[in-house]
Formats: sequence, C-alpha cells, structure tokens
Amino acid sequence: MLRKTIYSILIITLTLCVAQVWAKTMYVTDSFEITLRGGTSTRHKILAILSSNIPKSFIIRKLQKKLKAMQEELTNLRKTKKTLENSNSELKVTLRSHYLNV
Repeated sequence: MLRKTIYSILIITLTLCVAQVWAKTMYVTDSFEITLRGGTSTRHKILAILSSNIPKSFIIRKLQKKLKAMQEELTNLRKTKKTLENSNSELKVTLRSHYLNV
C-alpha cells in the first residue's frame, strides 16, 4: 500500500514537472480586426476590414471615398432607371397605337 502511494506521488510530481517544461510564454494584446459590412448580416458584402492598429482618420478617409463612389453609382443608376422608364413608356404607346391600328 505504501509502495502504491509513493509511486502515485512520484508519477504526479513527474507529470507536473514535465508540464512546466512544455509550457510556453504567451502574451495578450489588444489587437483585433472588425469587418465592416454593407448590412447587418454576414450575407452582406464586406466593405472594409478595420484593424485596431490603423489610425481612425485613415479609416474615415477610406470609408468616405467608398461612400462617394457608392453615391455616384447610385446617381448613375437612378439616371439609367429614368431612361429605361421613359423608353418603356414610349414602347407602351407604340404598342397601343399598333394594336389600335390593326
């Protein structure tokens, strides 16, 4: 019985010593990344990846450029929509007059 106790203590001591040898020194930092998306879910496109070590002014300038580009694209799309609506109206008039003449 005493022999089992001594072996158990010896095994526990050796295990603890080996665990200390395998231990690594690790550091914790406050570095992180945030994905900025076009909407509230993960299905939306990633617009930018914001890192904690990038200056805020840089991020703001980058987002302002993207916003300006998106606003220009929206303006162009609205113009295209208006043109298509006008063309559609003209086609409707043409079709109506064609069917009335038949």
